[in-house]
Amino acid sequence: MTELNPMFLDPFTDIGFKWLFLDPKHKDLLLELINVIFRYIGEPTICDVTLVNTEHPGFDKASKRVIHDLECVTEHGKIIIVEVQQAREIDFAERLGFYGMRAAIDKTPRGAKRYTLVPVIVLCFMDFIYCKESNDVVHVAETMFRETALPFLNTPRYVLVEIPKFHLSENDLQNSFERWIWSFANMGKIQDYPKICASEPTLCNLFHAAEFGNLSADIQQRYIKNLEENREVKYALEYVLEQAKELNAQAKASGLAEGLTEGLAEGRTIGLEEGRIEGRAEGRVEGRVEGRVEGQLEGHTKGKYDIVNLMIQNGADWNTITKLTGITQKDFALIEAAISE
Repeated sequence: MTELNPMFLDPFTDIGFKWLFLDPKHKDLLLELINVIFRYIGEPTICDVTLVNTEHPGFDKASKRVIHDLECVTEHGKIIIVEVQQAREIDFAERLGFYGMRAAIDKTPRGAKRYTLVPVIVLCFMDFIYCKESNDVVHVAETMFRETALPFLNTPRYVLVEIPKFHLSENDLQNSFERWIWSFANMGKIQDYPKICASEPTLCNLFHAAEFGNLSADIQQRYIKNLEENREVKYALEYVLEQAKELNAQAKASGLAEGLTEGLAEGRTIGLEEGRIEGRAEGRVEGRVEGRVEGQLEGHTKGKYDIVNLMIQNGADWNTITKLTGITQKDFALIEAAISE
């Protein structure tokens, strides 16, 4: 099987996800998909859902329209929005936040004296990593007090499932959660029914519903077109990312060079000023010491000069003078010149 002639539908494609979970005849698949996540995060499981219209028109002509991948209502009136996201967008978190609050507002009865928001959970399956600070596959986000971590609002809540963080092989799967996450990650890649279908009937139904060969010619054509579009977007995104990395590297190198130059100049200015201050203080002390030492040296040098001069006047040759005083004829000339100045 090739990418454009798959064995099973990929749930991260628009056609694949909607065919598997938005069709009323596949309600058992949707229920199990939601419940396997709910059980994992400690949320009460649900017995039934009713699919509702995923399109929400704006409150007025100027308001933004919202279209979810899937929205349903539980038997207790809880709203569950299910999204699949292939790539991270700039406003990813803001968009999910908007979805959750919009659903809570839309379903809250008008005219009530008290504000009672309808419970909303936004469940998002992601084919990218968003929470880089953690290795967990599932994350629950909600509004809470910073000091105590106690909830401020119980709704909406957001459940993020980061599929790329799941690395178990099929032979290592131990429970329903792991088997479902593995299936979500691998359905569009494998070429035969996996062994886990034997241990879980619902998963067997999932792969049977996703089998490409069982689909009508129309669904197959739409799915292949969907794959081609996704591939083009993926390649374009990869190109943009590579260009961004290259530009970032160039900017970093340029910034490093400029920063080094500026840092050296700034450091030199600061260093000179600090050096002047310290130099003045140290110079006063060292100057006194050096003055004494230099005075002693000058006196010592002058004394040697006088001795050498006296020896010359008494007819001593330079070999004798050098042996006795350590001063050469060249040194004597320099000392003589210095004294004459």
